[in-house]
Amino acid sequence: MEHNDNSDPIVTKNEEERARERRGLTTAEAEKLYETVGFNELPHVEVSLVLMFLSQFTGVMPYMLEIACILALAVQSWIDFAIIAAILICNGCLGFLEELKAKKSLVSDNSHMLQFPLIAMIFFYCRMP
Repeated sequence: MEHNDNSDPIVTKNEEERARERRGLTTAEAEKLYETVGFNELPHVEVSLVLMFLSQFTGVMPYMLEIACILALAVQSWIDFAIIAAILICNGCLGFLEELKAKKSLVSDNSHMLQFPLIAMIFFYCRMP
């Protein structure tokens, strides 16, 4: 025995949601969201270069290298200390340069970010059945 009841609230709600997705927001809904949420944009966060550099020395691996440096100093193994400290500093500098390059790339790509919603919208609507 098969049950075909079209008044099922789950089926109806899914159909209503699909219809709403196809037509988009009304002007009143968009204005209400604008008032409560604001612009659809990423906040601009400025991080100082000093903090960006110092953040390279945080994390599991840098902490392990820092502890190894302290232990090398404690046992007065100067060569081991110098090698581990050099690795730690090189790792911090390389991480800082990579993060700085990524930050510059992100700033230059902000002009292209306006094109992404259009591309995403076209992709989304092309995939809809």
